[in-house]
Amino acid sequence: MNEYRMTNNRCPEFVGGYDSIVGNCEKDGWWNECRIHLQRCLDNENYTLDEFKSWSIVQYIPIWSTNPSVKDVMFDFLRSNIEPFLGNHDEERWKNVLIHERDFYRDVDDVTNNILLGDIGGVKSEITIGVHVLHWVILNQFGIDPKNLDFILEFGGGVGHIPKMVRKLGFRGKYGIFDFPEFSIIQQFYNNMEIVVINHLELIDLFLNNGDSGLFYSTWGFSEAPLELRKRIEQNLSCYKYCFILYQDEFEGIDNVKYFNDFANRNFNFDWTSVGLDGYPNNENNTYLIGVNRNYG
Repeated sequence: MNEYRMTNNRCPEFVGGYDSIVGNCEKDGWWNECRIHLQRCLDNENYTLDEFKSWSIVQYIPIWSTNPSVKDVMFDFLRSNIEPFLGNHDEERWKNVLIHERDFYRDVDDVTNNILLGDIGGVKSEITIGVHVLHWVILNQFGIDPKNLDFILEFGGGVGHIPKMVRKLGFRGKYGIFDFPEFSIIQQFYNNMEIVVINHLELIDLFLNNGDSGLFYSTWGFSEAPLELRKRIEQNLSCYKYCFILYQDEFEGIDNVKYFNDFANRNFNFDWTSVGLDGYPNNENNTYLIGVNRNYG
């Protein structure tokens, strides 16, 4: 893998700058703290992108940093939701995708004897991969298969796991991630420059001209965004055939249950289904909101 040294985190090869509605690092909030730490890493000449997996702030990103105290409950939860699907599905792509990032995680966790992945990864890696696969198991129940999609726009993409995973599931369309510029740098690097990173709302309009079968995809990202930004994103919702959002009940004082009930009522051209993430071992209730746009037949 090539080595990239970043001495300026405004590197024009990756991002257009920080002056967008996405926000700036002077604002309060958990995600802005993450941005500040990432900026320090990207500005430090002793840090290289090919070592980003070892950066403490990257390992602190939600899902990856799973609390070890709930690991047994989490394993049982993932098994009960994923194994029946895999057992009834003949296509090898679904069985193989569970180990699609084994090399990525091998040098992050201690190798352990795991329930889903055998001995190829550690506790956090198994949980991370399992949760990612669970999202697409849920989508598949609604007839949403990555191999049939023309484009996917992900709102908040972490370090960029999902585009790699869906390509192994047969996706051949355009994949875009709307995120903070600091995360975009890592996402592009991790995906070998094969995705579109978007830091300005105006660029979303251009990205949406990539076919009819599009998916808006966000797991906890959209539900953690400021209301002003959510409103702007929602203006383009009719351009997608499918919408998939995973949200927690509350985030930094915002009642997401009320918000997404109103959200579904406003976007009445979609058929909406809520699926509770029952048994997910944390201190919040989580809900999948899946929408199918009736205008696309």
